[in-house]
Amino acid sequence: PWPHQSRVARKVIARFPDDVMFCDEVGLGKTIEAGLVIRQLVLSGRVQRCLILAPASVTRQWQEELYEKFNLDIPMYERGQILNVRKEIIAVTKRPWDECDLLIASSHLARRRDRVKEMMAAQPWDLLVIDEAHHARRRDFLQPQYRPNRLLTLLNELKQQDQFLSILLMTATPMQVHPVEVWDLLTVLGLSGRWGADERNFLEFFSQLRLPYNDVQWDFVYDMVADYLLPDGQLDPFFMQEMQTRLGPAVASAIRELPQQSKDRARTVLHMPEAARPFVFEMARRHTPIKQYVFRNTRDLLRRYVQQGLLNEKVPTRRPKIERIQFRHEEETLYLRITEYITHFYQKYEAERRGLGFIMTVYRRRLTSSFYAARRSLERRRAWLEGLLASSEALVEAEGLEEDEDVLEELEQAGFELPELEQLTDAQKVDFQMEMDYLDDFITELRELSQADSKLTHLKEQLEILFKRRDTVLVFTQYTDTMDYLREHLCTVYGSSVACYSGRGGEQWNGIAWVPTSKEIVKNEFRKGNIKILLGTESASEGLNLQTCGVLINYDMPWNPMRVEQRIGRIDRIGQTYDEVWIYNYFYRDTIEDRIYQALTDRINWFETVVGDLQPILAEVGEATRKLAMLPADAQKIAFDEQIRALRNQIDDARTAAFKLDENVMVDDPEPGISTPVTLFDLESALINSQATGHLFKPHFNIPDAYHLTWDGVEADVTFSKERFDEYPNTLQFLSYGNPLLDAILGSVSEPERYPPGISRFTTDEFVPLRGWYRAGTEQVEEVTRLVMLRESMNHDLVMGGQQVDSTVAQVAFDEAVRSVHEAYTGRLDKRKQRRIKTLKARARRLLLQAAMAEIALGRQQDLFSKESYPTSFTETAITGLSRHGKVWNWMLYVGHEPGLRPEEGDPYFAKLAGQTAEKLRSLFGSFTKEAKDVVREWLRISKTH
Repeated sequence: PWPHQSRVARKVIARFPDDVMFCDEVGLGKTIEAGLVIRQLVLSGRVQRCLILAPASVTRQWQEELYEKFNLDIPMYERGQILNVRKEIIAVTKRPWDECDLLIASSHLARRRDRVKEMMAAQPWDLLVIDEAHHARRRDFLQPQYRPNRLLTLLNELKQQDQFLSILLMTATPMQVHPVEVWDLLTVLGLSGRWGADERNFLEFFSQLRLPYNDVQWDFVYDMVADYLLPDGQLDPFFMQEMQTRLGPAVASAIRELPQQSKDRARTVLHMPEAARPFVFEMARRHTPIKQYVFRNTRDLLRRYVQQGLLNEKVPTRRPKIERIQFRHEEETLYLRITEYITHFYQKYEAERRGLGFIMTVYRRRLTSSFYAARRSLERRRAWLEGLLASSEALVEAEGLEEDEDVLEELEQAGFELPELEQLTDAQKVDFQMEMDYLDDFITELRELSQADSKLTHLKEQLEILFKRRDTVLVFTQYTDTMDYLREHLCTVYGSSVACYSGRGGEQWNGIAWVPTSKEIVKNEFRKGNIKILLGTESASEGLNLQTCGVLINYDMPWNPMRVEQRIGRIDRIGQTYDEVWIYNYFYRDTIEDRIYQALTDRINWFETVVGDLQPILAEVGEATRKLAMLPADAQKIAFDEQIRALRNQIDDARTAAFKLDENVMVDDPEPGISTPVTLFDLESALINSQATGHLFKPHFNIPDAYHLTWDGVEADVTFSKERFDEYPNTLQFLSYGNPLLDAILGSVSEPERYPPGISRFTTDEFVPLRGWYRAGTEQVEEVTRLVMLRESMNHDLVMGGQQVDSTVAQVAFDEAVRSVHEAYTGRLDKRKQRRIKTLKARARRLLLQAAMAEIALGRQQDLFSKESYPTSFTETAITGLSRHGKVWNWMLYVGHEPGLRPEEGDPYFAKLAGQTAEKLRSLFGSFTKEAKDVVREWLRISKTH
C-alpha cells in the first residue's frame, strides 16, 4: 500500500470497533484501505462475521480485489447463488445472511423490502462495510420531516438493533446535494451529543466558521467544541504545540481553555490579538466529530507527500477536452424523431401512472450513447410489447438495469423498485399498438444507417492521431451494446490489439471471433502494450490496474457527471506512467447534453481537477439533464434557460457554502510503518526448507518464483511473491496468510512437546486468539517480535549465554499484554456506550423543545371552541406539560429534561412552525411522537444490554 493508505488502515485497526468513514477522492485507494482493515481484523480473529454491501455493478470487483490484493476469497451472493472468486457455486439460498460468515452482496438487494426482515433476523456482524455510502440519503432536504430512503433506513435499523459491532462507510462524495447528507451518514456512525441530536446544530456550526471573526457566535461554536470533547474527545497535541510556539504560552492557554470557559467567553475571544484570531478559528475547526470519524486523502495531499519525499510515484495532472461531433443530416433527422417518440410516450405513460414511463428515460440515455445501443433497446422494447420477453424482469435484465447506478438511484428517489416497473393491465397493452408502429419504423431506419456513424468516424480518426504519441487508449461507454458496436468496427483495423472488459469479463479478437479472456491476460497485455485499445464499461472497470494508460476517451457522457469523474479515476491514479493524462469527452453537437455542458463552461472547469466542492452541483446537473431531455421540444426550449440559471446560481452559492469537507478534515503526516513478524521471504524459506513440508514443493516449470504444490490429493501452482501473484492471479495461488491451503499445511505440523530452555510460548483464545513468544535476554525476559529472533533462539548455540527463560516473568509479561489489549477494546466499547447515551439525551431534549414549540404554535391558533388546551407561552411548563400525552413523553422527560429547559420564541424553528396549518402541526407532532418512541426503545435497550 501507499503511505496514505497504510496510515489510515493502521489508525482504523487500532481504534476497532470504532466506526469510521473513508472519503478519499476517486482513484486514491478507498478499497485498498478497506481491504487492509478487513484482512488484519479477520486474520487476527477480531472480526469473524463481515458483510460487505456494494452496488451491484462493483460486487464482482470487490471480490476480485480482496482476493488479488489481500488473499481473501470472500463469497459473493448473486441471483440466489453464493459464488467464490472462481465463480464456483458454494451454495444456493434465498437467505444468504447466515450462510457465510464473510459475504459480499449488492446493497440494492439488501435494501429491498423483502430482504430487510431477513437481515434483521440474521446473526449480527462484527463488521459491516458499505461501499458508495452516499446512496444512503434522505428523500427531501427542505421539509422538516426526516424521510430516509431505503438504504439509510436499513442502516439506521441495523444500528438500532445492534446488528453490527462496527461499520465502515466508503464514499468519495458524501455530500451529493446538501450538507445534511454528511450529517445523516455521521449519525449512522454514532454522532453524539448536540452534534447528533439535531442537524441544525451541525450545519450552523460550520456556517458560523465561515463568517467574519466579529460576527461569529463564539459561545455557540465553543459549546459545540466542548460537547465534542466530552466524554472522550482529545485535543490535537500537534496543533497545541504549534499554537504555543507561535503565540506564546499565555495566549495559547487562553484559546485552549475556551471550550471549558463558562463565563465571558465571547469577551475573551473578541479581545484576542490579531495574530491569535486564525488559531481561534482553527481550534474550533480541528475539534469536531469529523476529525474523529472521517478519513480523507486528496491529490493535493499526495503532491505534498511527493514534495516531502514520502511518495516516489507520479501524481498526474489532467488535460480534458470536449469533442463536439456534428451529426450527418440523416442522423440528425432520425435522432430528433426518436427523441420526439421517447418524450411523447414518456409524458403519456407518466400521466397514466407515475413510474409507468420510466423505462423511456433508459432509452433516451442509450440514444446519447450510440444509434446502435438505441436500436438494440428499441428491438427489445418491441419484443416485450409483443410478449416475446416473458416478463418485465426479463426486460430489466436485458437492459442491464440492475447495474445502472443512475437508474437505480432515480427509482429509489421516486419510491420504486425494479420489479414494480411496468406491471401492465390488458387495457394498457392495447394502448401500446400505436407505439409498436413507431418502433417498426425506427428500427428499420436505424438498421439502414450507414455502417460507421459520425461519432465512430471521429473516434477512428482520433485514434490514428493518438497512437503517434501514446501507446494505449482506454475507451469508456455506459453500455455493452455500444461496446459491441465499437469492437466490431475497430477489430477490422486493429485486430487482436483490441480487447473488451465488461460485466461479461474479458474478451479479445483472435482473428476469427471474439473469445473470452481472463482479466489476468487483459491486464498484462494492456500493460505491455500488446493490447492497444481497451473498451470498457463502468460495471467492470474498477477491477483493472490502468496506471500505464495515459489516454481516456469517454465515447458517451452519462447524465450524471460524477460517473465521468469515476471513469477518470481509473487512470488518474497514483503511479501513473505519464505526467499528464489526456481525457476526451464526446458529445453530439447541439444535443441537450452538449448544450448544458456548453452553458456551464464558464462556471465549471469540466474535469480539469477533482470536482471537490462542486460535487453536489454535478448531481444536480444530472437531474436537470434528465428533466430537460424528457420534455417535448417546445417545453424544453422554455425550461432550458430557467434550469441553467438555477444551476449557475447554485454553483455560485456552492463557492461560499456553509460546509466544505476538505476544510474540516484534519490530515496527519504518514507515520513510519511497523515491521511484520513474518515476512513473505520468511514464510517461503520456512516451508521450502522444512523437513516437514519441503517435499511438497517443486519449482514451477515456466513461471519464476512459483512452485507446483501437491497437498492431500490437491495439486496447485503457488507463489510467495506478491508481484508474481499480481501478474498471474488466475494461474497461481498466493501462499500467504488467509489462504486455506496454507492454513491446512501449517495445521498439519504438530507443536513440539518442549522448546529449548531459552524460549517460552504462551497462548490464549479467551478474547481473541493471541500468541506470545519470549526468550532470555541479557538482563530480563525479552519478547520475540520477529521470526528471525525465534530462529536465533531455537539454535541452542545462540541462546543468550545459555540462560533459561524465567517462565514466571514471561507469563506475567504475556498476561499484561493480553490485559492491555482487552482493556483497550472494552474501553472503546464503553466510550461508545457513553456517546450513545449522550446522543439519546440530546435527541430527547431536542424533541421536547420541538414538540413544545409545535404545541405553542397550535395554542396560538386555537379558539374558544377548541377541544384541546395547548400552551401559548414559552415557559418550562410547555415542556413539562407534554407528560399529559402519556408514557412515551413521560419517558422523554425522564431521559432529556433538565431544570431550566424551555423553548425560545426567537428560535428559527418556531418561525417555520408559525406559518403551518393546525392539521400540519398535528401531523408534525405525530412524527415527533414516533421518533420519541424510537429514542425510548433505544434507551431501554441500551440500559438493558449495558
